[in-house]
Amino acid sequence: MTADILEADATEDELATEAATRATNVSAFQRKRPVRRPFPDHLPRERVVVAAPESCPCCGSLRLVKLGEDVTETLEVIPRQWKVIRTHPP
Repeated sequence: MTADILEADATEDELATEAATRATNVSAFQRKRPVRRPFPDHLPRERVVVAAPESCPCCGSLRLVKLGEDVTETLEVIPRQWKVIRTHPP
């Protein structure tokens, strides 16, 4: 009778090992960033320009060159009025 119990335990262990080694493949996915639509053209816009530094803060050189421009639009709510503020950092 003990042989039957040992054999049953061995079978259960084999089944548990087989179940653990059997892997389920899950396909990878990439998260999608939310797509923001631009503000409507009919809204009035206010341009705010952020002043660029005149010299390099690290070395003090005066030879600075503009590399590009990032424009950020923020919707500001004024009671009964809407306008888009475009900020142009250096």
